Amino acid sequence: MTFDASRYADLLEEAHRAFLEDTAYAIALAEDASAMKTRQENRDDPDQLRTDVLRLHAQGAGLGEIQRVVHASRESVAEVLKDAPARPGGAFPTVNKSSTSNTPAPKPVTRSKRLRKWKPEPLAPDDPRHGTNNGYVNYRCRCDPCGEARKTFRRRLKENPAGRAKSSEHGTRSRYARGCRCDDCKHAATSAARADRDRKREGGGNTTPEH
Repeated sequence: MTFDASRYADLLEEAHRAFLEDTAYAIALAEDASAMKTRQENRDDPDQLRTDVLRLHAQGAGLGEIQRVVHASRESVAEVLKDAPARPGGAFPTVNKSSTSNTPAPKPVTRSKRLRKWKPEPLAPDDPRHGTNNGYVNYRCRCDPCGEARKTFRRRLKENPAGRAKSSEHGTRSRYARGCRCDDCKHAATSAARADRDRKREGGGNTTPEH
């Protein structure tokens, strides 16, 4: 069986189209194209095929697994292995499909559980960070001044969340939109809505000035 470059190109093009419709089908087509190319490379360079088969065998891969990795027939793999030494008993029984590449071994890394979590030192009595939100949150100080600073910070944050304008005065439409239902704010919202309707009838815009 000779390498069909036209068929190989057709498989790649069909795989590209299939990615837009059925990813699983596209992957299968791409794998078929890759296998076709690998088989041709094996025929062109039998010495490389023999090298790959023997290396995978030494790593502990079985006959079927070697066949899947190098995309060679079972008979071709068996022919290479007929004079090969026995597979080492302690070898790992599986091999990654990409093991035919000359990928270097991974470098050892420090396991995260060995890293010590940072723990802040207690603030000294005369530390200027006492009485601040930073002292309460980042340095875990629970003295009365730091506790009051935290309460003040949270209260201000609730009244004026980040990214929002400062709270409007009572008796305005924007204050009503933020949830206030006092008489002044309800009156302002009603008046603004009425003004919007009047402008729509007159064919004007829908922008209402702050009241």
